[in-house]
Amino acid sequence: MPLFLMDEDRTYQPARTDSGASLVILASELHPNDIGARIGLAADRWWLRGESESHPSNGVTRRIPHKNSGWVIESRPERTASAEEHLMDLLDRIGDRTEAIAALRSDDGVLSVALWIGHHTDNGNPGFSFKHDVLQRIAALGSSLEIDVYVDMGDLEVAPEIPLPPRLKLPFANKRAR
Repeated sequence: MPLFLMDEDRTYQPARTDSGASLVILASELHPNDIGARIGLAADRWWLRGESESHPSNGVTRRIPHKNSGWVIESRPERTASAEEHLMDLLDRIGDRTEAIAALRSDDGVLSVALWIGHHTDNGNPGFSFKHDVLQRIAALGSSLEIDVYVDMGDLEVAPEIPLPPRLKLPFANKRAR
């Protein structure tokens, strides 16, 4: 059951989410074009070591040079789709290139191969799960899985009239040792 929140007008709204997933390969010596050629996929975006990127911080935009070259493909569903839908889309894009990606890990010029999931929500309890076949596909890549969850409750409060699931009653809860 989705969590409903009460907005400033005291009306109930479903929790909002904004998710995405990416495969990010960082390399010290390998050019992003070479990464794409070895995998057989074109990057959605890439950069070279030393190139600068703008980062806004406290109202000031700073140019920060990349420490390594990078190659990225990203999920394509709407940002409001679930984190699992984004991850599934990304894994489907990778398709039969799993072994080629896993082989990159042994290249001395490749620093990391990581699947990233970003999940922004105003749900105060932002859990999600992945089915076993999804976890098997991730494991076959040999990549790390990085999950960033950001919760912004803003001025919203949990709707008091909507019942939440009962708490788990554990057999040993509230029992004194004898």
